[in-house]
Amino acid sequence: MSPNLLFITKSFFNNSKLTFFSFAIVLISLVFCGKANAQLAVNITSNLDSVCVGTNVTLTANPSGGTTPYTYLWDNASETTGSIIVAPGSTTTYKVIVTDSADNVDSATITIAVKQPSTSSFSISACESYLWRGTTYLTSGAKTYDTLNVAGCDSTITLNLTITAAPDAGDISGTIAI
Repeated sequence: MSPNLLFITKSFFNNSKLTFFSFAIVLISLVFCGKANAQLAVNITSNLDSVCVGTNVTLTANPSGGTTPYTYLWDNASETTGSIIVAPGSTTTYKVIVTDSADNVDSATITIAVKQPSTSSFSISACESYLWRGTTYLTSGAKTYDTLNVAGCDSTITLNLTITAAPDAGDISGTIAI
């Protein structure tokens, strides 16, 4: 732009009203149209910061500055949109690279913490029946109860139950002394 400005400046000193008018247009163009856009910056937001295994999470790239339109490249998902949906199986860091139309580039990362489900088991022997979690069991076998663990994720508790029959009164023999 400097050579044009020097040329116009030289013409301006010739006191031509037409040149003065041209100079004013160029000056306005430099002030309003030639203003550089703010530097491209991007961050990532998420609808959830920590999730249980298999939970869908929406990640959104939020670019600012630079020159629109923007292009996106997510490294973990190979997606090219501004928002992606992921369901991580373990704690995962996602990265997006944003490029504006002037080829300026910025990137951002976000880590989604994944909480794990849990399982536990225990064994009980009982005579005739066993009451567990509001249910009376009359037969032996593995009994399960699904709930949430302290992390808020699925938890399965397994009761390995052995039910024995009470002895029949007819099978009892002997003398009782009082």
